[in-house]
Amino acid sequence: MVDEHLAEAMNQASADYPPGVDEIKETGLTALRSEKVRSPRIAEAPISLECKLMQILELGTSPNRSSIVFGEILLVHIKDEIMTKGEIDPLKAKIIGRLGDTNTYCRTVDIFEMKRPQTPQ
Repeated sequence: MVDEHLAEAMNQASADYPPGVDEIKETGLTALRSEKVRSPRIAEAPISLECKLMQILELGTSPNRSSIVFGEILLVHIKDEIMTKGEIDPLKAKIIGRLGDTNTYCRTVDIFEMKRPQTPQ
């Protein structure tokens, strides 16, 4: 997962590099060996997921074609500094997310709580 600190590197990694170019090296990030999968993970990331590919759904047609990737999470790596009382603290993690437009992102620091309703008996 990407935090605000990694936003520029993440954006740089999304460039249309030719085959064989190492995006991790191009962005100046650090590759770490994963434990369960062959692909490396990013050392600087606050949260890393090691996943096994389950399915890719292709939607639409060019030039607006999109893919939805489904994976099984095999292992999660979480940095200690984003934890509070044994849970991920979203205010410490400062994760960013991409919205529908390819150039639009959001921050997860604007949070609120809602209690789940009780199931009617």
